Amino acid sequence: MAQNKSINSNMPHIVRTNVFVQNILLLIFLLFSLCLLSGCNGYKFLSIEQIEPGTLAQRIGSRTEKVTDLCLSGTLDSSDVVYIENLTNGSDLLTSLDLSNTKVSLYDHTFAGCMYLKMVKLPQSSTAVNDYMFSDCKKLQTVILPSECTFIGQETFSDCIRLEEIHFPISLSYIGINAFKNCTGLEKIISAAPTPPHCEPSSFNGISPQCMLIVPKGATSKYHNAVGWEHFINIIEDKNADKNKSTQWGKN
Repeated sequence: MAQNKSINSNMPHIVRTNVFVQNILLLIFLLFSLCLLSGCNGYKFLSIEQIEPGTLAQRIGSRTEKVTDLCLSGTLDSSDVVYIENLTNGSDLLTSLDLSNTKVSLYDHTFAGCMYLKMVKLPQSSTAVNDYMFSDCKKLQTVILPSECTFIGQETFSDCIRLEEIHFPISLSYIGINAFKNCTGLEKIISAAPTPPHCEPSSFNGISPQCMLIVPKGATSKYHNAVGWEHFINIIEDKNADKNKSTQWGKN
């Protein structure tokens, strides 16, 4: 009888403890669910469509604070470009930027020195990648060039030490001075042009001669004898090299 009284006297304490533990578990569950929902409601990936010139900052608002991937479409003006430049240089979260469906003129140095940007799709409406646009972007791994790109400027990708692969569209006709200087991580270049784009002697300074250069079938001798290309010793012909792959993320 005394033992039963002892057990009964401890019951309220046990009940209170169980309720407390249940409340803690419920709180943990709610916090976890909130984190999942925040990731699904645009805090990781943010897409802004049908942008009118000069409205980008207003359309995005404060949502960039937790965005890692930003996709834009519409028409952008110079004030929008300045906003993008400040955004990519000021956020340590934003690592991926898709401008492929925008109409915008990007100027020299737009992304230069951005320490966190890893992947960029450039506007398909553009025909040039201007001077120093990505110079010293230490974490940049992937850049998708416009499919009608004709011009890569001076030191456009200089010191992009983590750039691994790049696809040159068939339209490319010029690669500027030191355009890929010290891109020491570059492992593969795919050039779709049967005739080598005109290069400066220093266009690929600092690139490993072992970097794989893939060219259209029958174009090896042209590249081997062309200024700026003659340093590549690992030239491989691929009958599909002239197929446009410039709109896809990552390696193919």
